Amino acid sequence: MYKIKNIIFCIHIIITDDHEEIIRNRLQRRITMTLEEAKSLMTPEALSKLKEATSSRPPIVMGNKANNDILMNALCTAVSSKLISCESLDDKTIKLLNAKTNTLSPTKLGHVLKTIHEKQPDIVCKISLIKPIDDVIKVWIFDNEEVSFTEMFAFILEYFKLTPNIVRSQMSRMLKPTIVNNIAQLVAKYAYGDEQDRAEINVSITTLTRLVNMCNHMLLAEFIKK
Repeated sequence: MYKIKNIIFCIHIIITDDHEEIIRNRLQRRITMTLEEAKSLMTPEALSKLKEATSSRPPIVMGNKANNDILMNALCTAVSSKLISCESLDDKTIKLLNAKTNTLSPTKLGHVLKTIHEKQPDIVCKISLIKPIDDVIKVWIFDNEEVSFTEMFAFILEYFKLTPNIVRSQMSRMLKPTIVNNIAQLVAKYAYGDEQDRAEINVSITTLTRLVNMCNHMLLAEFIKK
């Protein structure tokens, strides 16, 4: 009788363990299905916000910037409008956006484009030279990490027929003498230098913007999809 009770007890344990395993498997399958169903009900925007909320990366806060150059302004606008996804930015670019830095050099622009292209290869930076009343004269597209504004500088000098003397006489009304002198020297280096001198010119987008504004035109920068 004792042996029979033991056999019955063992059978009960086996049946119970198997039953628990079956229940566990069913519960696991049900949990997975529930998560998938929940995801399917979420919009892409909601999923993006969920990923941002659960990410360990620092948030992007651009409110401490002021007097941005046209490139930094274009980058902030593209990120704010979600044209450039936060997931496409590396820590270096996020740090740049969160800092008080208000300029974007050719090197930094190249890095930003290289980083973005890992997840959004169709994003490019477009700079347009515009007459009053939005008449586009020339467009430059930057789509890789090799960024230089030398060609743009050359076009602007030749199009507006700028010389060091013109720069000094017209810019002195608006800018400090040291700034005017630095820009005039760059113009002189291009106007009177050889090919090697011209290749070594490192001009900023701020300098180009000042030259164009002096001629009553404007430069417009924006990040767009190809």
